[in-house]
Amino acid sequence: MFDNDYFADRERWNSQVAENSARGAWAWGNVHTKGWGEIVLDEPIMFGLTYTTQPIVSYGFALDDDNQLVDGRFPRCSGGVLRWITTPAGFYIGAHVFVTVATADPALAAQAWVDASLTTLVVTPPDDYRTDPGYDLTHSFLFQALAIKDISA
Repeated sequence: MFDNDYFADRERWNSQVAENSARGAWAWGNVHTKGWGEIVLDEPIMFGLTYTTQPIVSYGFALDDDNQLVDGRFPRCSGGVLRWITTPAGFYIGAHVFVTVATADPALAAQAWVDASLTTLVVTPPDDYRTDPGYDLTHSFLFQALAIKDISA
């Protein structure tokens, strides 16, 4: 393809440098929960790559069974990083994550509580809010940052 060996050597060198250069990379992990509350997951999400800077985190969740959805008690979830796992050199290789799962809108629950207290003259939460729907949820975390290629010795 190349008439000049210099150009062929240069192309091989460019390919090698491009393959071993740092670049933007994505890593992800899923965790599962059942029920509601503030939950710290025991097992960390390991990236399988090495980030040079602290990754940007995205979060989402999904119901594992859509038949379990209770009207007026849809899950409200959020997730975040509790602690990063780093190498001695300060590179990011994993994260300990947490999630929060609420099953009632605070304003609606408070209003229902007040309404029930006014009609019964007893200050107790309404029956609708005494039970946990027990949602099975999959929480998805996505991490993005500049990563370097791990080269074994």
